[in-house]
Amino acid sequence: MHFKLLIAWCLVTFVASAQTGKSLYQLTVTVKDSITGKPLEDAVVGLTKHKHVHITSLNGTTVFDTLKSGHYHVVTSFIGYQTNELTIDLSAEKSIVVLLCPLSYHLHEAVIEQSALQDAKTYSIQAGSVMSAIQIEKQRGQNLGDLLKNVNGITTLNTGPGIAKPVLRGLHSNRLVLLNNGVKQEGQQWGSEHAPEIDPFTVNRVEVIKGAASVEYGPEAIGGAIRLSPREYRKTNGVNGEVGLQGFSNNRQGSVSGLLEGTHLKQQQFSWRVQGTLRKAGDARSPDYVLSNTALNEQNGSAALAYRFKRLQVEVLSSVFNSKIGILRAAHIGSSTDLYRAIDSDQPLIIKPFTFTIVKPYQQVWHETQSIKLSYALKTAGKIWVQASRQLNARQEYDLGVSWNPQSLTQIKPAYDLTLTTYTYDGVFEHAKWKNITGKIGISVMDQSNYTDGVQKPLIPNFIAYTYGFFAIEKWSKGRWTAELGTRFDKRDQTIYYRKTNTEIAQQFKTFQRATFIVGAGYAVTKNLQLNSSIASAWRPPAINELYSNGLHNGTATYERGDSNLIPEQSLNLDVNAKFHNEKWIVEISAYRNQIEQFIYQLPVQPPTITLRGTFPTFQFTQSNVVMWGTELNASRSLHPHLMATAAVSYLHAQDVIRDQPLIYMPANRGRLGLQYQHAQVWKLEQFFAELNWNYVSRQSRYPVGIDYKNPPAAYHLLDVNIGCEIPVQQQHVMVSVSVKNVLDVSYRDYLNRFRYFTDEPGRNIIVRLTIPFSIIH
Repeated sequence: MHFKLLIAWCLVTFVASAQTGKSLYQLTVTVKDSITGKPLEDAVVGLTKHKHVHITSLNGTTVFDTLKSGHYHVVTSFIGYQTNELTIDLSAEKSIVVLLCPLSYHLHEAVIEQSALQDAKTYSIQAGSVMSAIQIEKQRGQNLGDLLKNVNGITTLNTGPGIAKPVLRGLHSNRLVLLNNGVKQEGQQWGSEHAPEIDPFTVNRVEVIKGAASVEYGPEAIGGAIRLSPREYRKTNGVNGEVGLQGFSNNRQGSVSGLLEGTHLKQQQFSWRVQGTLRKAGDARSPDYVLSNTALNEQNGSAALAYRFKRLQVEVLSSVFNSKIGILRAAHIGSSTDLYRAIDSDQPLIIKPFTFTIVKPYQQVWHETQSIKLSYALKTAGKIWVQASRQLNARQEYDLGVSWNPQSLTQIKPAYDLTLTTYTYDGVFEHAKWKNITGKIGISVMDQSNYTDGVQKPLIPNFIAYTYGFFAIEKWSKGRWTAELGTRFDKRDQTIYYRKTNTEIAQQFKTFQRATFIVGAGYAVTKNLQLNSSIASAWRPPAINELYSNGLHNGTATYERGDSNLIPEQSLNLDVNAKFHNEKWIVEISAYRNQIEQFIYQLPVQPPTITLRGTFPTFQFTQSNVVMWGTELNASRSLHPHLMATAAVSYLHAQDVIRDQPLIYMPANRGRLGLQYQHAQVWKLEQFFAELNWNYVSRQSRYPVGIDYKNPPAAYHLLDVNIGCEIPVQQQHVMVSVSVKNVLDVSYRDYLNRFRYFTDEPGRNIIVRLTIPFSIIH
């Protein structure tokens, strides 16, 4: 009897074990470099929903045992590479190969396969660069312009230490399109001190398209486009978030950013995200003195929703940007004698003790954005999406006022009060692949109005503008060849309202319209070498300030004069680039030539203008034919599995052809050398990295002699250090980093800072960053 019971128990155990064995599987993951195919040791592979995290072995492989059947979200990361996320269906033993793409290599999102031949739908022939989430995380806390300076070819146009806007291959403002979460940023971007009203804490990925991008993005993309993308929505059900803290030694800035996001419903159909940022900083400091009245306060917030149902997806976004920025007090000068004395001085004429208080002159900016996007995947034809957005930009600029009457309106109300309202409507159809051809067609409409108020004579008039555009882009790919062809037509109708007399308002109508095109080709010479070339036309109508400004621009402390007879710019841009990679090297080199007819720019005018509010350098808008050509080099070499050397060089030559002189206010040539060490684990610290970067900016030797108020400053060298890691705390990884900018505390001035007439750049800055993730509902 006992023997029979024993046999029965054994049979039941065997059957149960057999059944259990059938429902448990093994997943093998091999991680490789997408360029070289080399296995990546110490890569981190995680199954997020099940909290399994493994480190790959010497051959780039790791194995997950005893996994139940079902869906798994696999996240693979390695320092210096884009993070890969994919979902697999596990119903049997499975082996997968994950190809990680180096951060420094690609503009497009698609991972390069071993053949180095890309899908024409995602491949971009034009030169470009990418900043990934990891690279952005290392620079958190800075304004958007300073963040983008890490991309080769991008410099910044600064107005003191707190205001920076990107300059791409010498072009900026109305010649450079910024797309924030798919919405074309529309503020008062014509001003050199009007920085993008975008919270950098919401940016998780930056894509830079270098060269004319007008075919897809409209007239203002004559210099290129910068796409800013937020983090993707959570892939699995649950709620999580993170808190970011940053501290800066130079201006004693403190910033905090919080994010909370979630995904819900059975098929993860509904996702949401809320985010907020607070920044407060005092006066910046050069190595020798305080830059008085350069403090800033900033409060930003955003909320986003996404709903997916079968082939339909709806996304809704709302955001607010609010900042108050002090304008360097020493830039506002009383008499012409004092102005020339300030320009000749090694130090600002006005230096006060450090403070967080912001006094006049300053600017207050409020920018809000709302958008809704609907996309629908057709069964076989492709995909269609439409997007509508509204932006409200309110900018107030306060000057010092009339000093002998503290009760005057100039002491109470802003000198300029500008309100810009913009509605945009876009529709795009992306057709399915047909005979090796992919492409898209689209339409765009913009309705824009500006209202000007304030106690001073308006710097720009009231206006209403309507812009209509239509474009088509097709890409063909076969074998080693890729080709691209695109065209676009835009029309802008503009009505200007200005005061003709004290009692009469006059109107002026202007219409601008042009067509543009792009033709490009790419050829994969070998699996290690890719060659691309493109030729593109672009145009840009004159901006409202270029046509009509006539008055004191408080933010830049300059007096500006427009010209209502200016006509549109027309450019022809040629770009050639090559990308090479092997087991040790990744090299990308670009060469370009941009010929722009009727290029509009400011020329300094002597003598300075004397007003009741002081004496200010004067600038006149003019136009001429110019040629801009240059080269850019990016290179990295693996010295060791954990050590990499990098180099970047940017050279620009710009000439006013008609005046036969160098073009004024162009970026000086520059270079950067770096050394990066990274390891998955050092002691108890995970994802450890250490970086040393040397930056060199030459003196701008190409400038028109005897025109500017001050000659270009001397060349300078800067040394930067960045160290960071992840610290495991329970089931989360806290990210910590320490950066030191300008380690040697060098005194210098930059040619593209409008306040270089009066002051040095900020000195050494020690930055501490702490990012704390958390989960509320798994």
